[in-house]
Amino acid sequence: MKKWQAIWLLVLVFGLGVLCGVVGTRAVVRLAVRTALQQPDRVWTRFEQRLAANLDLTPEQRLKVAQVLAIARREFQQLRVETRPRSVAIMDRVESDLAAVLTPGQQEQLRILRARRPLFLPRDVSGPPGE
Repeated sequence: MKKWQAIWLLVLVFGLGVLCGVVGTRAVVRLAVRTALQQPDRVWTRFEQRLAANLDLTPEQRLKVAQVLAIARREFQQLRVETRPRSVAIMDRVESDLAAVLTPGQQEQLRILRARRPLFLPRDVSGPPGE
């Protein structure tokens, strides 16, 4: 009997470890994505720091890399500004198409879910995320 108890305990501990790993990984990934969307400058800064550290850049190279990345950052910000209206239009269409498929009760549930955690792009932000 004790042998089976030990096996079950081992399986339980293993299962809890897997569960903790999955939940922890999901939380870390969600935080990373949220940070990237809400604070894109922070992502660029980390990228620049990693390049400097991993490539052992000289001070002169660091300056040039910072300039290259600053230009790219501005270009990506402009791209987000330019594509945002189209993205919002697509998300509006998706929400409308979903509403056509759902029952009134499901539509209400979707509204509640969206209020709790926006499924798509927030409509009250005029510029790119993080600004």
